Amino acid sequence: NPRYVSIANLTCYPSVNDLPDPVELAVVAAPAVSVLPTLCQCAEKGIKGAVVITSGFSETGEEGLQLESDMVALANHSGMRIMGPNCLGVINNLNGLWASFGPLPPTKEHCYKRRFSLISQSGFFGSFIYLAADYQKLGFTHFASVGNQTDLNFTDFLEYMIDDSNVEIIGSYIEGLKEGRKFLVAAREALLKHKPIVSMKVGRTQAGAKAATSHTGSLAGETRIYDAAFDQVGIVNANSIDHFLAVLTILAAERRPPGPRVAVVSISGGGAVILSDECELSGLELAEFSPETILELDRVLPFFASSVNPVDLTAQAFNNPDLLLKCLKLIATDSNVDMIAMNLHVGYELIDTVANTLVEVYNQIEKPMVAIGCPYGAKVKVEKALAQIRSAGLPVFNAADSGFWAVAEFLKWQKKAQNTTMPAKTLPGKERDMAINYLRSLPDHQKNLTEFQAARVLEPYGITFPKSEIASTADEAVEIASNLGYPVVLKIQSPDILHKTDVGGLVTNLTGPEEVRAGYRLIIDSVNKNIPQADIDGVLVQKMVASGHEIIIGVKQDPVFGPVIMFGLGGIFTEVLRDVSFKVAPLTRLDAENMIREIRGYPVLAGVRGKPPADLNALTEALLKVSRLALELEDEIEEIDINPLLVFDDGGGTIAVDALISRR
Repeated sequence: NPRYVSIANLTCYPSVNDLPDPVELAVVAAPAVSVLPTLCQCAEKGIKGAVVITSGFSETGEEGLQLESDMVALANHSGMRIMGPNCLGVINNLNGLWASFGPLPPTKEHCYKRRFSLISQSGFFGSFIYLAADYQKLGFTHFASVGNQTDLNFTDFLEYMIDDSNVEIIGSYIEGLKEGRKFLVAAREALLKHKPIVSMKVGRTQAGAKAATSHTGSLAGETRIYDAAFDQVGIVNANSIDHFLAVLTILAAERRPPGPRVAVVSISGGGAVILSDECELSGLELAEFSPETILELDRVLPFFASSVNPVDLTAQAFNNPDLLLKCLKLIATDSNVDMIAMNLHVGYELIDTVANTLVEVYNQIEKPMVAIGCPYGAKVKVEKALAQIRSAGLPVFNAADSGFWAVAEFLKWQKKAQNTTMPAKTLPGKERDMAINYLRSLPDHQKNLTEFQAARVLEPYGITFPKSEIASTADEAVEIASNLGYPVVLKIQSPDILHKTDVGGLVTNLTGPEEVRAGYRLIIDSVNKNIPQADIDGVLVQKMVASGHEIIIGVKQDPVFGPVIMFGLGGIFTEVLRDVSFKVAPLTRLDAENMIREIRGYPVLAGVRGKPPADLNALTEALLKVSRLALELEDEIEEIDINPLLVFDDGGGTIAVDALISRR
């Protein structure tokens, strides 16, 4: 500051150029118009990092956008990396760096084994998460408020934290990503390192990308794609602060549940039922006690209490404080139990007894335990009891829905981390050359490909179609049909007609020359009547194939993540049931297998009521082929719908009987 010699007993320099010592980091808090000149001085001084907390940039309009563009140019030219602008700054609690103006007191001693780092696209909401976590005795290592992400973006900080061995858990608040594919590569790397990422993705009710002409485009939306992408790479996506903190708590605890089998213990019957309901609704299961455990519980419980799971101690716990201690110890020895959940919804009379007992038992056993609920009573007494329980390292959840949900999400993440692999790397080959050469041979103005044209793009990648040829007259159609062999199907071929059945452009199961001749005339007359302006390439004569399960496989270019793959039941079920799953390319084999299993109609494909299963391996291969195609032709293709793809019984393979491709 040029107006002061010292501030708060610290020497004050008039400009950056007057600083006597090498500087590693600049925190810029000047007015917006002064930020760029200040950053230029920092670059000249050789400063390699800058945190710009000033607001008034792209969030204000064109002038602010230009200022940010100039900042990026400076960063690229000088090598100085810039955080922000419009951010709350950065904290590294491991080395004392506290370059933030947020109301964040230094963290108190944490109660759990592992600490977390937090990346937030909102400054003050990020600080709220930090404060809420601190209140629940969760420790932290780093806090980064990324602001407008002019130079350094969200994924840059994520990559840093994944590489830092001091970071054990990563929390994130996300409004929208700039480099979705880079983000997913980093997140998958975190999964391979067994380093969990917990996210709050907000803005879930906003409309996504505009519905496109294909089924894939109409079924995909921003929220659905984000959810699918996060699930694909093992990101735990919380939809509330309570859920977010609950997941951080179970991840931070020293003891993590090895499986889904839960023993519920309660002093009230109603509380036992509530916890049991939430346990199963969250995808966990009530453990089935061994006969030995039930026998021992019957010996210590009153005859009117329940010795099966959930265990209701009844009001007898008031008269016999040791009852809870004995029961918890007995249950802890049962190998059928993965975790004990204690109902903490108790009145002031039992607060101290429950807290003391939980801590005593937890210190004597090795089995994971959690406490769920909030005791009732004087605030000071309740907080003291909760602090006592947390100090033992025992996770405390405010409510059953968030607590059990967090446990279930942890188990899902753990399973993914144990089984994840990186997508196989493939180099583009002759398939790509053949497809691109064909696409570029088409007229520049043609947006949509006919089925016959789409097959020429898909077939090099191993997506097979029935034998077919295009006829320009009824006589040609009869000749082609005779060569192919009956029965045949006739289909209108026009880049202006996306859904053939809507305009009478499809006739099936034709078994002779006269039927073909009549079918051809019917199609031409119907199309001329319904869409007289349509540009018709001809009528496709196609060998009719045996029936199978109808599947849809689609591709959509997402503005954040790039090519997104869709899978579901095809035909009329696509839009009626909307039973589809999404994943972002590139797919691993496990991704493709999960896509098939995720749809509600999976039991139909797996085989029900004595019917043989579909060829699931061939379906998996088809998804992997489309994933590769989608990446290699990303610059050429906007959308793909293979609908339906017929899948036959196990070992019978697949064949595509219709397809739509839209060019970029």
